[in-house]
Amino acid sequence: MARHRFNDKRTRVRHSLQRTLKENGSPPLTELALEVLIAAYLNDAPVELLQRGSEIALGCGRELFLEPVAGAAILPATILQLLSADLILAEGVGYSTSARARSLIDRAIGECARYTAVKVRCSACRLHFALFTTHPHRHNHTTVTCPECGRREGRLLIWSEERLGFIADEVPGES
Repeated sequence: MARHRFNDKRTRVRHSLQRTLKENGSPPLTELALEVLIAAYLNDAPVELLQRGSEIALGCGRELFLEPVAGAAILPATILQLLSADLILAEGVGYSTSARARSLIDRAIGECARYTAVKVRCSACRLHFALFTTHPHRHNHTTVTCPECGRREGRLLIWSEERLGFIADEVPGES
């Protein structure tokens, strides 16, 4: 029996968010509305409207979502749907995620698996490498050694980034 597995991290967040919205009595959102809301949250950027012929592009950070405009509509259906569900707020020329949306997305993301990418740059040999872990506190300037030149302690620039999904998603092949 094959187990269904979402390969796309955003798909996992989208499904989890749809379930969270349903549990909180919100009307179901279209796939586009969910994508725009998640993009606004993850990019920490407002949604902006850009006219493109007979379509309106919803811009969020570096992402664009196209939506056909029906007749003489002033706002696209996606924006109207998110406004009516109290998930975005009009701010200046754009729309930002509401406190309610941030709370629901936080809850939905909390249900998803997470890991940390510890990124390292060696200042001695200039090698860039990354460690993927569920225990980021174990990897710092005293425990990480450059695999190329063997240096550590003050010679490494280390930063980390939390990611959604499973560590195995980063490994190529069928590991």
